[in-house]
Amino acid sequence: MGDTLLQKRFVNNHLDKKLITNQGELPQYYVRNSHPAIITRELFANVQEMLKKNRSTSIPKSTEKHVLYDKVVCGLCHKHYIRKKLRGKYFWQCHTYFYEGKDKCPNKKVPEEVLMKIYKKEHKALQEIIVLGDGRLQVRLDHKAYNKKWSYRPEKKKNGTKTSN
Repeated sequence: MGDTLLQKRFVNNHLDKKLITNQGELPQYYVRNSHPAIITRELFANVQEMLKKNRSTSIPKSTEKHVLYDKVVCGLCHKHYIRKKLRGKYFWQCHTYFYEGKDKCPNKKVPEEVLMKIYKKEHKALQEIIVLGDGRLQVRLDHKAYNKKWSYRPEKKKNGTKTSN
């Protein structure tokens, strides 16, 4: 097409030299025919139409929601946790932490096995699990609530064998 959108990102402070995405702080300028086109406008429009058609007819990845969906909540920013896979294991991580970074929400991810143990024990009365931070969870049931501690590493018993929470 040969078009360019200017000021998509900018440097806010010349001393830091940190590049920031422009989300309306500065005006953006669209320049037509700023450089030689790789593809024609007609081809670009046809491909966009095909992509739009494919999106509307594609089958979603999964129509079933996980049993913990909307049950795990961040105790710091109050957003729901989302399920992520890392090195073959599933974890639940704060939505804010994942999409905006630890500066916005420093709460840690929780291994799914920790949450599933709670779910298997309390699934009939479980309202939500609040991740308080520092290895603490608050489990809210229909008529009561309790706190539970967990850790990434299994705790060692006095005789040297390992146990997990």
